[in-house]
Amino acid sequence: MFLGAILGNILPGLSNSLGNWQTANVSIPVAVVLLFMITQ
Repeated sequence: MFLGAILGNILPGLSNSLGNWQTANVSIPVAVVLLFMITQ
């Protein structure tokens, strides 16, 4: 739960600072997959 909150706050911040929507489109699904792998 805490890891998910941290990733949810960091990844959008990085993608916004870079101004690259492709980064956001890639990093968010990757974070979701990592969370599923960690929880299982």
